[in-house]
Amino acid sequence: MNSEPSSAGLSPALGSWPVSYAFLPSQTPAWNGFLVVVLAVLALVVVRLCKLLEPSEVPQVVCKSSAFTEEIVRRCPILAERYRPTIAWGKNTHIQLWTFGIFGRTEKPTLESTLHTLKTEDGARVTFCVFENEDKSVYEGIPQSQQPIVVLCPGIAGHCYAHYIRTHIKVLLRDIPHSRVVALNHVGTDEGLELTTPRIFSYGCTLELSAVVDWTRQRYPSNPLLAIGFSMGANILCKYLGEKPERQSWFVGAMSCCQGYRADLLAEYLDSGIVPRIYSTVLVFSMQQVIRKHRSKLFTRSKASIRMRSCSESSPVCANGSSCCIPPPDETRTFQSHLMRSFDESFSRRIWKYKKVEDFYTAESCGPVLPKISDFPILFLNSEDDPLVPPQTLEIPAEHARKNEKSISVLTRHGSHLAFFEGGVLMPNPESWLERLTAQYFNALLATHSTAS
Repeated sequence: MNSEPSSAGLSPALGSWPVSYAFLPSQTPAWNGFLVVVLAVLALVVVRLCKLLEPSEVPQVVCKSSAFTEEIVRRCPILAERYRPTIAWGKNTHIQLWTFGIFGRTEKPTLESTLHTLKTEDGARVTFCVFENEDKSVYEGIPQSQQPIVVLCPGIAGHCYAHYIRTHIKVLLRDIPHSRVVALNHVGTDEGLELTTPRIFSYGCTLELSAVVDWTRQRYPSNPLLAIGFSMGANILCKYLGEKPERQSWFVGAMSCCQGYRADLLAEYLDSGIVPRIYSTVLVFSMQQVIRKHRSKLFTRSKASIRMRSCSESSPVCANGSSCCIPPPDETRTFQSHLMRSFDESFSRRIWKYKKVEDFYTAESCGPVLPKISDFPILFLNSEDDPLVPPQTLEIPAEHARKNEKSISVLTRHGSHLAFFEGGVLMPNPESWLERLTAQYFNALLATHSTAS
């Protein structure tokens, strides 16, 4: 007996089975139109967020016309090419920076190194690592004058164990023949080492770099020296070269990467606006992490703490001519601070014995001594979309390059802060545009130096 489905119990509006799914909104033209609109809006948001329609551009290169700069630029073909960030997200400065901050580079090279320890003029203990090519035969039979040494100064709270530093060192050892790298660890960042003085690194203290360079010159007296600094490390490097211009004669040349040049403008910029304040909080937190490891040493009220000298060339003093009137750092406010200026007011300017935080910023910046780096080969690299560098400071290196025959200013449209991820759709190349530029620039300097000598 044939049985047919009964319509009993079905809604009268549906009537029978063939139309029983008519209630699904996906079947309605209005709902389909709504989905199309939503997807279109999401697509536009992604396109705008990731800046997919922005063009990749050739870097802006500023330099005074001279035979030297023309030769250097000619030997750096990367400067005439478009910098092409990773397609899906590389043109968004914040995605670049957070990817860089969390993951570093796509590769995490394991490199052999030798750890060394020194004391600075004020008694602080500084450590640094010397990296050599794993194949020691590359140095055999090569005169010392053809074995360059690269002195490397990391960014804030940085050390030679950071992934981006390791990747950079790997590229330098591979692409610069017969080279070695001497990489500084900022005071307080080396795990397991106690402080010998009540201080950590600062934005512009050159004592550590000076000690490392002196050691390098004694250990490798005939080797050509190069130097590179990243962010805060670039500020320290330029301040080191400008404080005592005679130091410039020790180097073939140098490279400054993504620094802000003036600490006062940097603090003002990072403490204004929602997004800059987020980055200010992250930077302060990184310094608080270092301080927390050395809490007992840094917040002592001992005589050694009160009398500790400043790293500045001219010692800061109070109105009565003594630095002893500066109060010790405020432990509570140091760890409660979320913005750079309040942190420096509670901790930094007191550790370094400055009456006012403005005085501390002036003394810690390379900007005032930059004019003293005149007849010296140096390349300044910045990115136009760097969220950590005040836009108004980007003219400082360009103006310097216009006045000095051996200075070059390079400004990219994208790249964020030290990130410069390159290539790929989702996954970038293992090595960044920055590392390629460094190798080409240093090789150009060495070739020009050997020709001149």
